[in-house]
Amino acid sequence: MAKRDMEIAYQSYCWTMGTTSFRPAELNRSIEEQLRLLRDFRDSPESAGGDWRSLQEAYYEHLKAEGFLSGDAKDPAKDARQKASGLGELGLVDGEKRLTAAGSRLLEVVEAGDFSPDESNLFGVSRDSWLYFLQLLKAKKSSKGWTVRPFVVFLRLMADVPPDSDGRRRLSAEEFRYLLPVCTDEKAYSSILDCLKKKRGEDGSVGMEAIDETIRSVLMDMDNYRDALDLFLRQPSVDKDLIRIVGMNRKSKKEDADRKYDEKLHPIFLHLRKLAAEGVSEAEAAELAGAVKRIKNEKISAHWKKTLFRVPDGARFSKPFAAKWKPEGWDADETAFRKRFFETMHLIKAKATLEDYGDLNRRYFSLSDCALFRKDGGVELAPLPAAFAEDTADWLAKASFSDCSSLENADSLEDIVEPGVPEKERLVELATGLTPDEVAKRGGVDAFLESKRQEGFSNLLKTRFTKTEVGRLLAMMENRTKKNDEAIRQSVTKDADIPTIFEYLVAIAWHYVSGGRGDVAAFANLSLDPGFLPKTHAGGGKADIVWKYADNPPHYGKHALLIEATLSEKDTQRRMEMEPVSRHLGEYLLNHADDKGAYCVFVSTHLNLNVVSDFRGRKTMLFYSDDGQSAVRGMKIVPLDTALLRTLLDSGVSYSDLHGVFERLFQMEREPREWFDELRRELESFRRTAPAEPLVP
Repeated sequence: MAKRDMEIAYQSYCWTMGTTSFRPAELNRSIEEQLRLLRDFRDSPESAGGDWRSLQEAYYEHLKAEGFLSGDAKDPAKDARQKASGLGELGLVDGEKRLTAAGSRLLEVVEAGDFSPDESNLFGVSRDSWLYFLQLLKAKKSSKGWTVRPFVVFLRLMADVPPDSDGRRRLSAEEFRYLLPVCTDEKAYSSILDCLKKKRGEDGSVGMEAIDETIRSVLMDMDNYRDALDLFLRQPSVDKDLIRIVGMNRKSKKEDADRKYDEKLHPIFLHLRKLAAEGVSEAEAAELAGAVKRIKNEKISAHWKKTLFRVPDGARFSKPFAAKWKPEGWDADETAFRKRFFETMHLIKAKATLEDYGDLNRRYFSLSDCALFRKDGGVELAPLPAAFAEDTADWLAKASFSDCSSLENADSLEDIVEPGVPEKERLVELATGLTPDEVAKRGGVDAFLESKRQEGFSNLLKTRFTKTEVGRLLAMMENRTKKNDEAIRQSVTKDADIPTIFEYLVAIAWHYVSGGRGDVAAFANLSLDPGFLPKTHAGGGKADIVWKYADNPPHYGKHALLIEATLSEKDTQRRMEMEPVSRHLGEYLLNHADDKGAYCVFVSTHLNLNVVSDFRGRKTMLFYSDDGQSAVRGMKIVPLDTALLRTLLDSGVSYSDLHGVFERLFQMEREPREWFDELRRELESFRRTAPAEPLVP
């Protein structure tokens, strides 16, 4: 049989959400921005009547013109397809990239800028996250022989996985990355669940050896892999063409580079077989090491290195190679050797693919705000979603590997889950073990959930965002470099941009300045995930933070404090902040005539003196309503740079003393530069004199 007649078709053994060619860090903002861009693009006279295939390059240019991307793609049409692909998977756009009912509803939420949960929201997550949750329940992936709803399978597995010693159901980073995505049908699901039940070690997770064996078992249970192995064993000799054929590379056969993808493994086969048959020698081990190094795919090369040689993670791969070679399992018998090589080759390819997919799956599942991803990559469900998964176990099992025809609809949860959905009271009971009467004694469901939220946020501050840590991160903000930005996002979250993280840190800092009083999540105009970390949205236009203070005579009365935080500097700061800051405060005072004590603190890493001057001028200037019928005079805007804010954090000054300083200096008559110098001297004096104020739980 000629080799051209031996081709074996690739069949997918796993699923992923989205595409590896497009993985923005702030996925929710990318989706929201593209919904607006696609709506405007499709509504324009130039593209309204065109078909998507003919409009892809034009859409790419539209994205560039709107600042969504930069540079020049080699294949603009392909780049446009990749950017929009995830929207279709979530049912937010149809095949012609027009917004669906589901997409239109999400865009309405984003443009309204109101992310507070509505009545139908069982979990109390942000409004956009609830819509993502509904869409993810319907989203499907299909390949030859199987259809799966990835998010439904995820919820089902989280409900079925055995609890750990703390009674919590979790997946380790490796279990989430390597095992979950190979659940493509009931048989594979049962195999994965069996592994999770029987092969977890003392640390509560499945070790890599057991994970490897499970993946290998799933692959070798597929017809095409068995056929490829049979062909590999039957051929009298092994050459590059045979390696390529049994490698079943899924890339296009038309592209020569892709067709030869697996041929790079042929030298590994030859040198490894010689070592197995003739025994170890430094020369042959060095040749094997060189063949591994020549694999261009870094992940696959690293896996081969780890499989064949004893090299600690991060250690240099260098001579002597013979002493590092792992001979275990490499039998001199030709049939046994080929079988081992074939299985190893496909296991390594599968793991490299699953590593690419694991990051994408995390990003898409995180949209729902149901999953809590730990810094080590492990995951568990938030309490109410976990209770939902437990209570709807029968539906999850039924829906896991079924089709869904309503993906593009703006469905409610009742439309999706049959025969019905649990009440919030039922979820709280499952999540806490408390009876309805016990919850009622604690103020009812909403009050109880709010107390748990406050408790969770307080714990986050104690463990991750202490005064010292917040001060350190603010100091890094003062020296913006690519390295510092990446370090900040590593410390906080990759799901928000640096300006959003800055607002978040300023809010936490003010929480400390206020003696631990105040609800940061409620006061900050930020969307937070279940772990109380910030997310970036496409919308904006409100004051960043509105802090509410109750009466505290004789120090201050009941009032609101607007905190505006920005990273803009110099001319950009004048252009971007002078008008919005005064407008936000002026509109607040006009709309809250009973709060005459309301004022604003403006925080930036560096202050522009003309901005300080403008803010001082607001003391005497009038701010008019849009219709000109009413006005306010005497707006108090206090500018602070982050160095001063860090000083306040270090000093432990009380808000009572701080409010007094702000009011006294506001009344002071000095030119802006002298006035700000006096403000700085007064605040820096607190470092030496103010006693630490204990935090209020």
